[in-house]
Amino acid sequence: MSVPANPLKNKELWSDPQKVGYLKKMGAVNKAMKKRWLILQGTNFFYFRKKGDTKPVNYIPIEECQVESVPEADGSPGCIFTIRSPYFDRVFRFKAESVDMRRQWVDALDAAIDSSVTVSAPVDLQHTHHVSFDPDEGYQ
Repeated sequence: MSVPANPLKNKELWSDPQKVGYLKKMGAVNKAMKKRWLILQGTNFFYFRKKGDTKPVNYIPIEECQVESVPEADGSPGCIFTIRSPYFDRVFRFKAESVDMRRQWVDALDAAIDSSVTVSAPVDLQHTHHVSFDPDEGYQ
């Protein structure tokens, strides 16, 4: 996971977002849901107290995270989704104003996470050992 030295001070990291909008976010200590302005840019998910703030409260590096929709108690689609990371124990919980808005956020977050995953071909792969197989004597 590559995280810039201090993304909270680098305005360029949230100046060209893929998605913005208000969501309610559950606090780490105070479990009340608070309205926050969210900006998704690349694999950084910034949250601000309100739209127009010049400095985020914090951010979530979403590279390698799992985003999951949380259904209502009756099993119907809900407005809540979570973000889990292999790099921290906390589960972030967000609530959208509608199921459609939740779906849009989950799709945008999944797309950002998927775009950060790269698989490349081996570089400078050299064949240095040759093994032959003889049916009577085995590998040589």
